[in-house]
Amino acid sequence: MSVPSTVAIYGDSVFLACVDVVLRAKAGIIVQRISAPFVRAGMAQAAPDILVVDRAATPDHVIAVFRQRYPNIPLVALDISSADMTILTRQIPNAATLGLLAEIIGTTSETK
Repeated sequence: MSVPSTVAIYGDSVFLACVDVVLRAKAGIIVQRISAPFVRAGMAQAAPDILVVDRAATPDHVIAVFRQRYPNIPLVALDISSADMTILTRQIPNAATLGLLAEIIGTTSETK
């Protein structure tokens, strides 16, 4: 039996709202929304396995801070304009679809 994965979604774009809906529909995925200025509290409460951001709406310095403060949490930067998904970790290969993202999250939960 796999343990549910917790996904933290940072930001409030319409695109991320759609990602939220897609991920919540998948069994074994718990979604927590976090936003500034409550990032630290939100991340502590969510204790996420993966962090998802909207690449177009998240400045580079914010991504750098997430990577510095939470180095063990894979950061997934989604870009709706190019349909790109960048996963910033050494543990998971790059992927291209939300379905594959959900699959990756499911795989992560099975390895807990």
